[in-house]
Amino acid sequence: MLVGLQIGSIGCGNGSTEPGQELDEPCADDHLEPNDSSQEASAVGEHSLVLCPGDQDWFSGTVPLDYFLYFDVLWDSTAGNLSVALIDSDGSSPTLAEDDEWVAEGQIGMVISGPFDGALRVALSDGQSSPTPYSVSSFIEFCCDG
Repeated sequence: MLVGLQIGSIGCGNGSTEPGQELDEPCADDHLEPNDSSQEASAVGEHSLVLCPGDQDWFSGTVPLDYFLYFDVLWDSTAGNLSVALIDSDGSSPTLAEDDEWVAEGQIGMVISGPFDGALRVALSDGQSSPTPYSVSSFIEFCCDG
């Protein structure tokens, strides 16, 4: 008995793949999605999240006079690079921190002093081709000069 085997393109959803072609790792939204713009920003806090390729996650918080916002991002740096940008309520970006210049590889830490006029927006962006899990830790603390 002879069995025929055809080797060629395999159809899949919106396109096709060639034999042996690797597919990108699937990426599922985390529990805060959609938080992909300043209008959809999630409140700062404690979160375990994932960035999908081309994704941005936004967080917001208000920092009153005499207070500081501590914002810390941790991830496995072998999974890719992340950047954090502070965006004032007027849309300007006074601070940009990248993992190779801020705290340590796989960690970005920021301390933002108040007051800020309106909301504070923090964007995380990932230019990698595979999902990047990360965690965010933040809190606001009163500070006085004594």
